[in-house]
Amino acid sequence: KEDSEVARVGIKNSVSSVLSSNAEANSSLDRKEKGTQQPVPRIIMDDISCGKEPIPIRVVNTVDSETIPGNFTYITKNDLHPDLPDLSCPGCSCEGDCHKNLNCECRQRYMDKKFLFDNNCALPDVNVNEVEFMYECHEGCSCSSKCGNRVTTKLKHKLEVYRTRFKGWALRTLEDIEQGSFVLEYIGKVFDPRSAGEHDYCYLFKAGEDLEIDPKQKGNAARFMNHSCTPNLRGIQSIQTKRDERHGYHRIVFFANQNIPKNQELTICYGYPKQREPNVCLPCRCYSPGCHQTLF
Repeated sequence: KEDSEVARVGIKNSVSSVLSSNAEANSSLDRKEKGTQQPVPRIIMDDISCGKEPIPIRVVNTVDSETIPGNFTYITKNDLHPDLPDLSCPGCSCEGDCHKNLNCECRQRYMDKKFLFDNNCALPDVNVNEVEFMYECHEGCSCSSKCGNRVTTKLKHKLEVYRTRFKGWALRTLEDIEQGSFVLEYIGKVFDPRSAGEHDYCYLFKAGEDLEIDPKQKGNAARFMNHSCTPNLRGIQSIQTKRDERHGYHRIVFFANQNIPKNQELTICYGYPKQREPNVCLPCRCYSPGCHQTLF
């Protein structure tokens, strides 16, 4: 795992043409998997969130008889391990919308004293792949729940979990998503890997230097996202005000690093270490133009 990046999210600046061609490659793969005649989707669940999300997330399978694991529980907020210390943190003391307060403590964390987001809660004027941290208002802030700096709190796009032939479960968007838009948060059980026992490394993300997130049994739709060597989502660490960038508790939120068309799979970079274990090779099946052929 890389020190300067969110674990499993190690993508660097990509040439825009490569990012755009990633959508075409994935669409081509979907056509190969489905054939010329697309079968009618077999609906496994009408809403995997069971009403917990503002927008239902359907689960479909046209490939085999697999269903969602029975031990999976959908949650919309990270589940903190009981052995962890209190991770809550006081926030800003603003009233109403922090965008109108030049002295907002969250705003002061940025070098230019400006929020990253526009009025549409997007990142239009920055290269998403260059953003590593963001300082977002949170439950410890006194500002309004509709504050323009509370961007990554709710699902805003219609998504669908679906079965693929070669990659297991996957997640796709059912509507166009503009570059710079927030898509979803990586939610699961937060724990200290030094004391919480074994976890499946395939699902783990770092949530700070000494914390990790595991969504395998408790998580949200982000659990079903697959790897791509040229992903269309970028993971950013949302840090609570007054927390240290390296040692604090970070939420992991994903933004679109390109325009994503309707029915396109949503992908991330797992950021596995480049060094491989002897006699171990896991092939990559992202089929993107910049595919590295192996995950590790």
